[in-house]
Amino acid sequence: MQQFSSTHIRKTGYDFRLNRLSCFSACPSGCDTAPPASIIRRRDEDLMRFVKSARCFLAVVLALATSCLGSVEDRREGIYALKAEPNPENVARIRMRLDDRDAAVRAASLYALVDLGVADACDLAIRGLSDPDGFVRRTAAHQLVKLADPAAVPALGERVMEDEDAGVRKEAAAALGAIGSADAVDHLVFALEDPMSEVRLEATKGLARGAPEAAVDALVSMVLQDPEWEIRVQAAMALARSGREDVVPILREAANDPNELVRAAVIEALERKGATQAPAPPEDES
Repeated sequence: MQQFSSTHIRKTGYDFRLNRLSCFSACPSGCDTAPPASIIRRRDEDLMRFVKSARCFLAVVLALATSCLGSVEDRREGIYALKAEPNPENVARIRMRLDDRDAAVRAASLYALVDLGVADACDLAIRGLSDPDGFVRRTAAHQLVKLADPAAVPALGERVMEDEDAGVRKEAAAALGAIGSADAVDHLVFALEDPMSEVRLEATKGLARGAPEAAVDALVSMVLQDPEWEIRVQAAMALARSGREDVVPILREAANDPNELVRAAVIEALERKGATQAPAPPEDES
């Protein structure tokens, strides 16, 4: 039997041809004596480290292959696999997919990078607002709700005013409401006139959370006339935060709303303003 030095055994730890440890050269006759337990443990530990490293390597190779060569779903799954191991190399690979030919892959890349908290997350999301595909623009605006960065207000305001996709306008209004700065409020006031109810609702929610003073006149009209009861509720909540006392008569009129949830919101708004006079019963409960 071939003998190995102790130095060689420390380096290899394992004779793969024989599937067992070789004897130490200290064995004078080169016999096949059983190796010490410490060597067996070292062999097992080395083997487990090798298997773990191999699995990680194969996972990265698979992620790279699917993100570059596979179907749209494969490329998206590749991004999620890279996100699960967010080292600098994998983050760089995700960035490469921001220019993918498919919108779903570009959106997944943007979503992943913002979730990972990269330093230029806001810049990437603002860039995404200009993507030719509405799904990517919606994703960018949605991520800006999380970031709530005032630097995004001009780009979000442009989407609220000009985007043809109602979903984009809705998410942009939500992001402006999360930011809540004075210039963001100006864009929210504009969004109160949007023909789509979901956009008006997000704008009204944003004003209810922040400063409704700039939109009191529009909110008065909405609490009385908007066809969507959810919007009338949010308008009442926004007016409750207003410092203007001349909204009290309007709220008392709105307390006759046919929807019970609107009436409850209006009564709460009146109580906040110290006007607890009971409203007249509604004329129509339908």
